[in-house]
Amino acid sequence: MKVGIKKETVDKMVELRKSGATYNQIRKEIGVSKSSCIKYLKDIKVDEGYARSIWKTAEKEAKDILIKKGFGHIVNLNEICPNSPYWDYYAEKDEGRWLIDVTTSQSKDVVNKFARAVEGYKHAILYKHDNEWSLVEIRLKKM
Repeated sequence: MKVGIKKETVDKMVELRKSGATYNQIRKEIGVSKSSCIKYLKDIKVDEGYARSIWKTAEKEAKDILIKKGFGHIVNLNEICPNSPYWDYYAEKDEGRWLIDVTTSQSKDVVNKFARAVEGYKHAILYKHDNEWSLVEIRLKKM
């Protein structure tokens, strides 16, 4: 006999999701399956204030992460143009010039990001998830 998830569990899942928790965070904390997260949370809107604060914190930490990854001459482009939605940092490494976007979003639109590529630069997304950082280089290969 299959037993469903209790209402209290679903309520806790919804509360966590609204506060900005990812499906993986909810799964770890409550011990539910990915399919349960999708079933019960697919239409739940995340509190933008919380999600934005997580992203803003990551954006502030990004310069130190870039330094640790060997980048130099790092410029926070948001200080020059606060409303630029495309690239957050300019940095140099191994004689290469980079444009880097900082994100905490698992649904970053990489194709749209590459459409904003600037010739002569390398492009990357600096991604923070569960306090782990990844630098994802974006390359276009024409065929």
